[in-house]
Amino acid sequence: MVSRIMAASSSDPRTQQLLQYTPVTGTPEVKAAIRNKFKVENGLDYEDNEIIATAGAKEALAEVLRALVRYGQKVIVPTPAWVSYQEMTKLAGGTPVGVETDPQTFKLTPEKLRETLAANPDAKCLILNSPCNPTGAVYSREELQALANVLKDYPKVVVISDDIYEHIRYETTGKDGEKTPPAPYATMAQIPGMKQRTVTINGGSKVYAMTGLRIGYAAGPQKVIKAMDKVQGHSSGNPCVLSQAALTAALTGPQDFLKKWMAVLTENRDLVVGKLNDMGLACPTPDGAFYAYPSCKSLFGKITDKGKVLTCANDVAEYFLENKVLVVPGDDFGNTDRFRVSFAADYQTLTTGMAYIQAACLKLNDPKPGFQTDGKSDSFENEGLVKASARETCGTPQELPAKPSPKVLKGFSAPSAD
Repeated sequence: MVSRIMAASSSDPRTQQLLQYTPVTGTPEVKAAIRNKFKVENGLDYEDNEIIATAGAKEALAEVLRALVRYGQKVIVPTPAWVSYQEMTKLAGGTPVGVETDPQTFKLTPEKLRETLAANPDAKCLILNSPCNPTGAVYSREELQALANVLKDYPKVVVISDDIYEHIRYETTGKDGEKTPPAPYATMAQIPGMKQRTVTINGGSKVYAMTGLRIGYAAGPQKVIKAMDKVQGHSSGNPCVLSQAALTAALTGPQDFLKKWMAVLTENRDLVVGKLNDMGLACPTPDGAFYAYPSCKSLFGKITDKGKVLTCANDVAEYFLENKVLVVPGDDFGNTDRFRVSFAADYQTLTTGMAYIQAACLKLNDPKPGFQTDGKSDSFENEGLVKASARETCGTPQELPAKPSPKVLKGFSAPSAD
């Protein structure tokens, strides 16, 4: 980026053009780098007209939904899910349909997908996020193949594959202590028959830590990319020319930093997951991404030093915040009984944070006699994703609202594709 700025600062008008508008879908250089990335890392061949660079992977997600979804059309979202999927769908005029994943693996099962599609045969899109935010779940090639077998009976459904955490996957440790590297990364477009109906989205924010540069990209069927081109052309225009240069350098440069970074993240993950489990906050070990997603049901009913009874994840998150720790409550992800912890921080900060959480838990008073929970999470209903808030859902678990109706913005519709 600095080299580009320095070159453009000369008096030569040819170099001054280095900071001007680029083609809406990206410079030839960044598209070549993206094309090579998909070829080398994923075994996928794309033409230039099947690739678009965007102002972040988030922008790519929003654009593909606006390009594809008409008013009222349904978008299937396995939950727990990143909070923006449902909001982006509603902004595009669609209706998000939450589908509960397996409670042990946090993955969408073929049976659940078939059941959901049978109930929503007009569904337009399925969003898959692997590794997943917030759970860290990673789909294997076999699991994706099983989902693809179901989708064969619903040929109009477009898969939106959010691969932003692609390279953040962990070794597994066997009972004998032997470490096994993660399996080769699998994405839906690799499954036979699925490339022509899958839009794959990625970007520089996670693996290259280029969050503030806002640069992402997508690859998919030419017709869909052309529609995204129209959406982007009439909204943000081209992504920042300097960020495109940075992504080109990142994708084509050395990748050996990742091994060292993953060693740090693995150490962080094991610290956080271990400490949370020691506190009685049951936490599965994530296979990917950099989030822990523990249960806080063991704290429900307990009373803070201010006399507040903790009844849901929002209550717990607010209580932790009062005790110097910021976590994200699971309500907007789809669970009122879990919260998310990011361990993309330095080891000392994480150690301190875990100590604060432990101290906060030890200060809680036991529940009053007679307090009970049903042990269930107030997850998103099939009719649509529910954006729960602390004030909407807190109270005793028995009083949580049943099947809230989804809120869809009125008057918005997506632009039509060719």
